[in-house]
Amino acid sequence: MRRISIILLACLAMNVFAKTQSSNGRWSEEKARAWYTQQAWPVGVNYVAATAINQIEMWQAESFDPQTMDMEMQRVEDLGFNTVRIFLHDLVWQVDPKGMKQRLGQFFDICEKHHLKVIVTFFTNGGKPTQPEAKMGKQIESIQGVHNSGWLQTPKAEIVNNPSQWAPLKKYVQDILKTFKNDKRVLMWCLYNEPQNFNRRADSMGLLRAVFQWAREINPSQPLTSPIWGIPAKDTAMDIISFLGENCDVMSIHCYKKPAEMEAFIKQMKRFNRPIICQEYMGRPESTFQEIMPILKRENVGAISWGLTAGKCNFHLQWSSKAGDPEPKVWFHDIFRLDGTPYSEAEIRFIKKMTGKTPPVVTRERWSEKKATEWYSKWGWLRGCNFIPSTAINQLEMWQAETFDATAIDHELRLAENIGMNCMRVYLHHLAWQIDKEGFKNRMNQYLDIAGKHGISTIFVLFDDCWNPTYDAGTQPDPKPGIHNSGWVRDPGNLLFDDANLIDTLEIYAKDILNTFRHDKRIVFWDLYNEPGNNALGNRSLPLLQIVFEWGRTINPDQPLSAGVWDNKLKELTRYQLDESDIISYHNYKDVEHHKTTIDSLKRFNRPIICTEYMARRDKSFFQTIMPMLKENNIGAINWGLVAGKTNTIFAWKNPMPDVKEPPVWFHDIFRKDGSVFSQEEIDCIKQLTGKK
Repeated sequence: MRRISIILLACLAMNVFAKTQSSNGRWSEEKARAWYTQQAWPVGVNYVAATAINQIEMWQAESFDPQTMDMEMQRVEDLGFNTVRIFLHDLVWQVDPKGMKQRLGQFFDICEKHHLKVIVTFFTNGGKPTQPEAKMGKQIESIQGVHNSGWLQTPKAEIVNNPSQWAPLKKYVQDILKTFKNDKRVLMWCLYNEPQNFNRRADSMGLLRAVFQWAREINPSQPLTSPIWGIPAKDTAMDIISFLGENCDVMSIHCYKKPAEMEAFIKQMKRFNRPIICQEYMGRPESTFQEIMPILKRENVGAISWGLTAGKCNFHLQWSSKAGDPEPKVWFHDIFRLDGTPYSEAEIRFIKKMTGKTPPVVTRERWSEKKATEWYSKWGWLRGCNFIPSTAINQLEMWQAETFDATAIDHELRLAENIGMNCMRVYLHHLAWQIDKEGFKNRMNQYLDIAGKHGISTIFVLFDDCWNPTYDAGTQPDPKPGIHNSGWVRDPGNLLFDDANLIDTLEIYAKDILNTFRHDKRIVFWDLYNEPGNNALGNRSLPLLQIVFEWGRTINPDQPLSAGVWDNKLKELTRYQLDESDIISYHNYKDVEHHKTTIDSLKRFNRPIICTEYMARRDKSFFQTIMPMLKENNIGAINWGLVAGKTNTIFAWKNPMPDVKEPPVWFHDIFRKDGSVFSQEEIDCIKQLTGKK
C-alpha cells in the first residue's frame, strides 16, 4: 500500500509542478516559500480551553473564558512555543456574529501578549462517530474516562452532504476572513480539518471545494490550507490529496504514527515543493515529543502537537477509552494538569531545549582531540571484562547493602588479575543509591579498593536501557534456569516514561556520583549511558542522553565522558554519541571483519577508541580473533563477562536451554565459580596478549 501511495503521489506532484501559478488564485511556490522563510519555525499546540468541552463552549458568550485562556497561553509561551491552532464553530457565529468576532479578536489579543500566532480552523470532521447535538447554551458534562466526549463535527454530515444548506456557511467563512484577512496575529487559515474523515458518513469533497472558493474570493494575506491526514492514500482518499495538492498555499499534515512513518510521510509531501506544517502529532506512546519533534525541526516542518491541559475534553485519555476508565499511567495527549503541573518534567525540559527556551547550561566543553589522545597514552592498552560478581543477578543485587559481596568480588578480580586483565566495566543503578546514598558510595569505594589491590581500574556505567525486567531494590529474583540475564534491570528504561518526575531524581543521582568520584584516579572513564534506545525505546532515549552529558559537563570530572555506539540504525542517538563523547566507545559482537569496518569508520573522529562489549557465541566474536586485532589497533578490549553466575550469560540471548546446566559452547564468560575455565586455549591466548604468560 505504501509503495502504491508513493507512486500515485509522485504522479500527482509532477502534475502540480507544471503549474507555477494556478488560475484558482493559489499562491505560487515562490510566494509560499518566501512567506515561510519570514516565519519563525512554527511550533506549538492545538488549543481548546481546559474549561471547554467543545468549540461552542469555548466561543459562546456565556462560557467564553479569557482568564483561563490568558493563563494557559502563558504556559504555551513558557514552553517556547510560538503558535496555537484553534477550532471555531459556525453555530456560534450564526447566533452572534458580532460577538463571535469580538471574542475571537480578544483571543488574538491574548495570544499577541504572549508572542503567539494563531492557525484558525473553520470546519472539522474530527471527533467521535456519535456526538452530542450541536446547540448553544449549557453543554454536556465531561464523561469520566472518555476521550473527547463533547467534541462537535462542524458542519454536521447532513449539511455537508446537502449543498442547498451551504449559504449560511459561506457567509460565516467570508465574514471571519474579511474581518481578519490582514491580521498579522493570524498565521494561517485551515479551512477544513480532516476532510473525508469517514466517521460520520460526510462526503466532504464538495464542501472542501466550496470553502476554498469562498476563501479565494476574499483573498486573505495569510495562506490557506487543509490537512492530508495519515499516510496517503491509506488514510486520505486520492481525490482529497489531488485537490489539496492543487489548492493549498502551504501543505499541512496530521500524523500520530511512529518516527519512521512520519519521516516517510514528510518525504512524500516534499514532492509538492511547498512549506509543510504538521498540524497534529503527539499521541503517546507511539508519537512523542522526544521522537517526533527533532524530525520536524530537522526537516523544517512546523510542529503543532495535540493538546495542552488535561481539561474537560479528556484529551489525555486514549481515543479508545471507555466511561469509567481511570487516568492512564501514560497520557495520550496534553502536557499539563489543571493546576499547571507538568505531566512529565522530562518532556518540559526537552520541549524547552528544542524551542530554545532553556538558557544555555554553563558547562565545560568536550575534551579536545589532543587532550583525549594524551589521556589515553597514559593508560596503556586497556583490556578487561564487563563485571558483575557471580553472586548477583543484577546491578541492584551487586550494590545494595544486604547483598554486596566483597568476598566474591575479591576472589573474581583475582582471577582477572591472573590472566592480565587491567580494567573492569561495572554497572551502577540509581535505585540502590536512592535508598542508601552514603552507603552506596561507600560500597563503590570498597569495590575500587579491591579492584586497585588487583591492579584493575574501572569504567562505571550510570544508565542502561538494555534488557527487559524492572525490579525494585530489595530481594531480587532467582535466576531462571538456562535463560540469559533473566534478572537484569534497566535504568531507567521505560521508568522514565512511566514516572514523569523521575528525571529530577536521576539528575541528583548522576551529579552526586560524578562529583564524589570526579578526581578518583582508579576510574578510567564514565560510560554515561549503555545502549540508549535499546528495547524498542529508540530515539525516545535521546533527551536523557543529552541531559546526562550536560550533567557530566557541569560536574567536569577529571575522567572523560562517553556513551557507547551500538546501533547505527538509531541515527539521532549515534550522531549525538559520536559528537559529544570525549573518547569513542562501541559495542560489537560480530566477526573480525565487521569490527575492522566499524573501527575504520570510527578512526576518522581522531579520538581514542575502546570496544566496551565483544565476545559472544564463540563462533564469530571470540578472543582468539577479536582481541589480537584490537591490540594491534591500540583499541581497548572489554569483553562481556568474567565468571559464570546468576546472570546465566553463558547461555545465548535468544536460545533458552532450561533443561541444561551448562551449554556445550558458552555465550559469554570465562571462568566457573571455582576458578576452572571454559577454554584453556582462550586463557593461553589472553595471557599471551596481556603479557601475563
